[in-house]
Amino acid sequence: MFIQKKSHLKAHLVFSFLFFSKTVFALPVLDNVTSGDVALSQQSLQKLEVTQKSQKAILNWESFNIHEHESVHFKQPENGITLNRINPRQGVSEIFGKLSSTGRIILINPAGIYFGPTSRVDVGSLIASTANITDKNFLNGKYHFAQEKKFHGDIINKGTLIAKNHGLIALAADSVRNDGLIEANLGEIVLASGKKFTINFAENDLVSFVIDAPLSADASSDVAINNTGVLRADGGEVLLTAQSASRMLDQAINMEGIIQAQSVSQKNGVIILSGDENSKITVSGSLDVSGKNPNTKGGSITVTGNNLYLTSTAQLDASGDQGGGIIRVGGNYRGQGPLLNANFNTTSQGAKISADAISQGNGGEVIFWGDTATGFHGSITARGGALGGDGGFVETSGNYLSIASAKVNTSAAFGKYGTWFLDPTDVSISTSATSNESFASGTYTPSTDTANINTSELETNLGSGNVSVITTSGGSGAGNITVTDSIAWSASSTLTLTAGNNLTINASSISDSSGGLILTATSGTIGLNGATLTVGSGGFTANDPVQLGTDVTITAGTGAITFNDTINSSSATARNLTLSTSGTQTFQGIIGATNALASLTTGTGTAAINSWTITTNGSTGMVFNGPVVADMTSPTPAVFDAGTGPINFTSTLNSGSAQRGITLTTSGTQTFGGAVGGTLALDTLDTGTGSVVINGGSMTIGAGVTGQTYNGPVTLGADTTFTTTNKAVTFNSTLNSSTSTARAFTASLGSGALTFTGNVGATNALAALTLNNTGTTTITGTLTGASLTTNASGTTVIDGGAVTTTGAQTYNDAVTLGAGTTFTTTDSALTFASTLNSSSATARAFTASLGSGALTFTGNVGATNALGALSITNTGTTTVTGTVLASSLTKSGTGATAINGGSISTSGSQSYAGAVSLGANTTLTLSGSGSTSLSLANNISGGYNLTLTGSAGNNTFTLGGTLTLGNVAVNGYSSGTNTFSLDTSGTQAWTISSANTGSLSSISSVSGAFTFS
Repeated sequence: MFIQKKSHLKAHLVFSFLFFSKTVFALPVLDNVTSGDVALSQQSLQKLEVTQKSQKAILNWESFNIHEHESVHFKQPENGITLNRINPRQGVSEIFGKLSSTGRIILINPAGIYFGPTSRVDVGSLIASTANITDKNFLNGKYHFAQEKKFHGDIINKGTLIAKNHGLIALAADSVRNDGLIEANLGEIVLASGKKFTINFAENDLVSFVIDAPLSADASSDVAINNTGVLRADGGEVLLTAQSASRMLDQAINMEGIIQAQSVSQKNGVIILSGDENSKITVSGSLDVSGKNPNTKGGSITVTGNNLYLTSTAQLDASGDQGGGIIRVGGNYRGQGPLLNANFNTTSQGAKISADAISQGNGGEVIFWGDTATGFHGSITARGGALGGDGGFVETSGNYLSIASAKVNTSAAFGKYGTWFLDPTDVSISTSATSNESFASGTYTPSTDTANINTSELETNLGSGNVSVITTSGGSGAGNITVTDSIAWSASSTLTLTAGNNLTINASSISDSSGGLILTATSGTIGLNGATLTVGSGGFTANDPVQLGTDVTITAGTGAITFNDTINSSSATARNLTLSTSGTQTFQGIIGATNALASLTTGTGTAAINSWTITTNGSTGMVFNGPVVADMTSPTPAVFDAGTGPINFTSTLNSGSAQRGITLTTSGTQTFGGAVGGTLALDTLDTGTGSVVINGGSMTIGAGVTGQTYNGPVTLGADTTFTTTNKAVTFNSTLNSSTSTARAFTASLGSGALTFTGNVGATNALAALTLNNTGTTTITGTLTGASLTTNASGTTVIDGGAVTTTGAQTYNDAVTLGAGTTFTTTDSALTFASTLNSSSATARAFTASLGSGALTFTGNVGATNALGALSITNTGTTTVTGTVLASSLTKSGTGATAINGGSISTSGSQSYAGAVSLGANTTLTLSGSGSTSLSLANNISGGYNLTLTGSAGNNTFTLGGTLTLGNVAVNGYSSGTNTFSLDTSGTQAWTISSANTGSLSSISSVSGAFTFS
């Protein structure tokens, strides 16, 4: 039967009433159709079919009820939608039978709609509400709904409501209750309470459900949304949302039942329980967005409102086969982000929260936040996958925080542990019970401004994941963290303590064999008043100023130890800081500037020094047991001030990313156990006045400011090379081998100067000294070594009086003598490959004692500034290639003298004990005015002319041995007396001048022509 008009329908129903039972009246009664092409057909007394040919239709019903054995079916075109507006004067619509449709149905009854226990709804989509919508908005696709002032009906479901895949079931009223089953797989389920709301679609898919106005104060229900049944939308979304104008509701949302939106394939489930700033939400049932089928991940759960309470039976599950999902209760991370923050957030002991990765992948993210207070006493797991993946992230935070009995597990079987993050106002960590709260009717109320975390509970949770405690100032709390009692755990998890103000560790120890410890005091200081901190590969980090209230030892195994700010003793009582690790130790701030440390001892790992000053004042000083890297951001040299204590670099010392300098200030011993600048040269190196021990083999400085300066006595424990880039190396005190084992000394300085202010090798001789620099080398004290070689075109200034070597001495650069100097070798050569002069007009004596070693003057001697007395003793050959100017010359020993340079001039006498050979015509001159002598007592050879010229005073000329020469000229001065003693053999011409004022005597075996003038 097709009914087109209201009057026909009424007539038919009246007729039916006269002949059939009362049950017939349960079927809906149509008033009119205001839009669309619709026909009604009652196929039997218990079945009504509504056929809609238009895409949209609006039906106004006089009544709309369906008895237990009755059914109503809407036959609609694809994507068709029917607005069914029910006259509220009929009262609550009661549906006990079957309601079905091929498309979407909207049921509007301001008086309310009741789906009984026997009801079953099978639709494409269903919106059931007490809020009305205008015909115009409906027809234009604007789904704006508003409650009528005089009606405040409820929507209650105790039956079964099922939407097709991708469909929607939305129940919206002042109060909505579900005690039955609602299912919309791959689609959406909405239970909503508000005065006005808007539904937005994209084609047939729900985009958003927005409450535009909260419930008014005259709403009748104490609970806006109540679910004790089952809401199932696998692969879809479930939204429970309620807003009220004031705190008039006992509860905005009460969730005792089951909400399931498990992930399907790549579509993750979503559950949202959304209240407003006036709402209280209680969860005692199950929220399930798990993805436990292969290749699925966990979905997301969001619970927001003013006062949130999860009871002991609450279960939230966002675990997934390939990764955990997201659970946010009370807000985003640290209360930041778009979500509404809860004021109070309480979870009872027994509640279970899961965001695990099951097979593989990372654990999920779980956030519990309360602006005023958070009391979390349940359990949370966000574990990495069994086959691989890292642990997840968990936050339980509030200005006031209680975590008594809380259990958090972010472990990972084959990955990194995740983190448990706590963010109260003030917190203490002690053996006291975890609380400071009262709890009633689902509300957590802190009794003080300081939360306490029980150490045993903290240790238990660290056994299954990282834990972070962060405080911020709020209420009367300053944001302090105080660790009163010791903490110990054994897992590879990290404890992070971040105080908004001060962080104080009074516990005697914090200990973990494989995890880590991170300390931060954002606006205060980190007080280390406990003696021992032990961590593992996770390392130790202090991000803010550290104050030592006692001697502190930090042990990190292979982990890093990092200080990102200053370190000081907490008072004038200096404290010892001892680090033990093979990992990197980083110092970013000044150490001991306010209150010095007693000592600083590092582990065997690299110490990265980014600090400009390190100050200690104890007897232990500074001990760097591993490599040191100077990595300051500024080129200003770092100052290591140990007072009277030692400074010990047991391993290498280098610059970091750029060349940087080091200044040591101490009267104690400074030890360099490894190479300095071998990887990246230092910019400068200055030592203190204490002794310096160099055992590392090389000391390298780049193009710095001052090069290397050693202000205390230096000893070499290894053969050592000193290198600079055109910068000086200065030894302001002595230089020795550290033991009787002689150590080689090599300097390669470019154009840099080399200065030995004190004696070199006087206590323990050096081995070979090799000096390579074009700058000036100054030897102020005595020098003793195995050998000495200068190899560049610089100048060597010898002011110390004695250079003694067992081996050869070779001066390839110019030499000047600032003092009378004795050169001694043990039967080894002494060579001057360049010039030799006094350093000023004051003539300096030159003494050579060489045993059988040869002496060679390649360049001029005394040409610029004459030498004083030259005294040469050796049995080896003395070779003179250039001119010689000196006060006198005495050649002792049997060694020959080879004169290849043309002239030797002395103001005093000259004496040659050994044979003399001439490599060129040669003049020997006595240039003084006093009595002088010139003696050549042995053979003279070479075939060249020899001229002997006397002084202006009395002269004695003595020649002996065999002469194999050209002409011999002996020139005296007429003003003095000239004595000639000739006892020679050989044939050469003689010219003797000024003989009339002297005598000629002791002539034997002299042949050749004589000429006298």
